[in-house]
Order: sequence, then C-alpha cells, then structure tokens
Amino acid sequence: MYLNTPNSGHSQRYDASQVPSTPTNAPRMGVRPLPPSPHTPNSPMPPYQARHAVAFHHYGLMTPPDSPEKPAHHGRGRTLDFHPTVDARGPPLSFDIRMGTHLSGTAAGSPAVNYPAGRLLVNIGPNAIVVEIVPSNGTTPTVSDVVGQLAYALKTRASPAEIANAVQFGLAFPHSIAANTTRAGLLSVKYTFAGFTLRSVQNGVAFVDCHLI
Repeated sequence: MYLNTPNSGHSQRYDASQVPSTPTNAPRMGVRPLPPSPHTPNSPMPPYQARHAVAFHHYGLMTPPDSPEKPAHHGRGRTLDFHPTVDARGPPLSFDIRMGTHLSGTAAGSPAVNYPAGRLLVNIGPNAIVVEIVPSNGTTPTVSDVVGQLAYALKTRASPAEIANAVQFGLAFPHSIAANTTRAGLLSVKYTFAGFTLRSVQNGVAFVDCHLI
C-alpha cells in the first residue's frame, strides 16, 4: 500500500509499512471530565423571586452603650450589680411599680445592691422621677426596701418638673394628668418594673436607673 503526500507541489509515494504506527499493547489515556470549579455550583441557581423580598425596617441610630436606655451587656458568669430579683439582667420581678408586690422567701431581706452603698438614688423612667431608697434596718437597702419605698414614694404629689418630664419621656399622656396628681398618676403608659441598671457608686451612694415597660 502506498500513500501520497504533498511536498512542494509534487507527489511522492511511500510504502505504508514505512509509516510508524502505535503498538497494540501501548497504554491508552482515558477521557474524563474535569471536576467542577469551586466557584461554579453543580446545579443551576433558582431564579430570584421578587415577590418574596424581605421588607427592610429602619429603627434609627443605636443607643450609646453608656446610655441608661440600653442596659450594659456582661459576659456569662459576671456578677450582677443587684440582687437578681431587681437586676435588669436577673431577670427581675415583673410587677406594677405603683402598687408594689409580695415578696416571699429570703429575697425580701437580701441586699438589693452588690456594692457597699447605704443609699440608692433611683432614676425612674429614666429621667422622669428620682426616688431615694434607704435601709430600714442595717447598712444596705434590701429588696424589700426597694419594692416598698418605691411604691410609697410614688404616692406623694408630683412636682411640675416631674409632670413635664413624664410627658416628655412618654410615661404619661398630657390629657391623662389630673390636678394635684401623684407621681404614680404620671405612670399611665409605662409602669411595669423591668429592673435596675447601675450608673455609678460614689461615696456610698448608688446611682440607679429603673426601667419600665
């Protein structure tokens, strides 16, 4: 058998036996597909469904960490600033601050604050009403002192400044405030106890924010 090969326009004839061939026992390379790219999904992505788009809500700027409106976050295992029944991270007791609540067990006589403080200046709201809590027996106010003295202090007559603050900070509606109203009468919107957070302790006085919901 002869083969014709082009060579500068002239045909030459070669014997087929002179053409090199692949040995029959030579290894053959199998053809395999390449693995998929790590950035390419194996299956097509589902089409975007516009009708299932999540609505976006804007809640305003974040409250600064040192603001009384945002209780401080402490790591797990950290000691609370107050007794668990009155600490905002306790979780605290839930009760109407205008009425007080019944305390049972050992909590009533336990120190309310875990610092050497002989007085608590409690800022209710906060920024609306300030109440002083003093120990009825001993050197440190107890949980019972806190609950009882808060309810007692709220029965006193509200000052013009406290009325203005309660309206400004959303604790009361202006039309709901009667003449000669008490402090408790200012808490017509928010009055459920939500715990204390500590601002500072100075010269034996603990400055406290009382949160309401």
